[in-house]
Amino acid sequence: MIGHCFNGGHKKPFKQPVTWKHGVPPSTGGGYLHLCLAGSGGPRVSYAVCSISKKHFRSDKPELYLNIQEENKIPKCLGMGSGYFGSQIIFIGGQEAQQIERGNDSAAFALPPYSLYEYSSDVTVWLDTATSGSSQQSKVPSMRSGKASPLVLTVGDSLYVLAGTPVYIVPDPAFEKYDGSSWSRLPSPPFLDPNCNYFDDPCYCGYAVIDNWIHVSTSSSSFSFDTEHPKAGWTTCTLFGGEGKSKGKGKGKGIRGGVPFKFNGGAVLYGDMLICIDLSQGVVVAHKLDDKRMVHINHIQRLEELGIPTDAISACLADLGQGLFGLVSSCFDHDQNSQSRISVMLFEVSKEDEKLTCEVSREFSLPSIEQSSDNIIWSATSCFLLNNSTDKDTRLISPEEVEANRKVVRQGCGEDCGRLVGAILCK
Repeated sequence: MIGHCFNGGHKKPFKQPVTWKHGVPPSTGGGYLHLCLAGSGGPRVSYAVCSISKKHFRSDKPELYLNIQEENKIPKCLGMGSGYFGSQIIFIGGQEAQQIERGNDSAAFALPPYSLYEYSSDVTVWLDTATSGSSQQSKVPSMRSGKASPLVLTVGDSLYVLAGTPVYIVPDPAFEKYDGSSWSRLPSPPFLDPNCNYFDDPCYCGYAVIDNWIHVSTSSSSFSFDTEHPKAGWTTCTLFGGEGKSKGKGKGKGIRGGVPFKFNGGAVLYGDMLICIDLSQGVVVAHKLDDKRMVHINHIQRLEELGIPTDAISACLADLGQGLFGLVSSCFDHDQNSQSRISVMLFEVSKEDEKLTCEVSREFSLPSIEQSSDNIIWSATSCFLLNNSTDKDTRLISPEEVEANRKVVRQGCGEDCGRLVGAILCK
């Protein structure tokens, strides 16, 4: 397959990468886009981290590292969450495997049985960019309670973990925070309160971090949490306007659920624009925010240049800073021996007259991931670029600052640096 790289507006063909370097990168500080992968099929669930060198964003020489789980390094858990904390890439939570006796029909099981009630509280540090990317055992203490399929978010200097589904037994606490030394209990959202009627839909499907606020949506309601004032608990989310009906009883009485989000997974922020994925429609859309608290109903833009395959089983966005973003999609390819396919698209955005303009900078598919003889279907659960600077240095940069930085870099590099992809990564 041949893709294209934009340089000064000219399409330049490049060859698709074909091989992996197995193991961890020699140095990962700020130099790699990391994809956390989950694989299912065969006799167990597998996990991996794929690290894509920023050099590959602008050159034809790939530098791709793949680190698949080692059985003695990470528990065999179903539905682990993934994310980052400081310089560390982490996998966290999940459901613990049950050890049971099987008969002669054991081969009929695609996966080992997992407990519906025993959730893991372990936190595993997969890579630490501060130690030259060495893979190591967890140095983060276990959570106060185990969590299945948790949502893992970094806000400021703290890590937040919210229990996901299946929720047969709600963990206590279901929401907690890690400040770098210990875990602390936080109030649960109404949809994880068994005494509230919102509990009939206990599965988050969309989320966004805007400044110090965490916004989470189920398929029927949405709520917000102010990390700077945790004692205030969860409030009605107003991102998509209006307030839903109050369905609370018990501790949740009087709390109104906000309108559910119109996107899947995590959204990213560019100035006052919220960029997100509508997986059901296979599109990336941008919503204008008023004061970062409410979407402007009449200002919704489809980013037509960013196509998501119709057979995508998951997709996620990464903020690479300075107006550059990554779109990672995972597909199940029925035509290629039922193998999975992971595609990466790099795109840049700019804002003109209250409208985003979008240009694809590079697009490629990752090589096939093979593990023994098992036919494992891989999907990306999260993706991010780790920097030595804080999140706010890139996430909250204004479009005006982006354009000013582009001009400075172009002047310093000369015309040969080309457009943004070459410019911001030529440092």
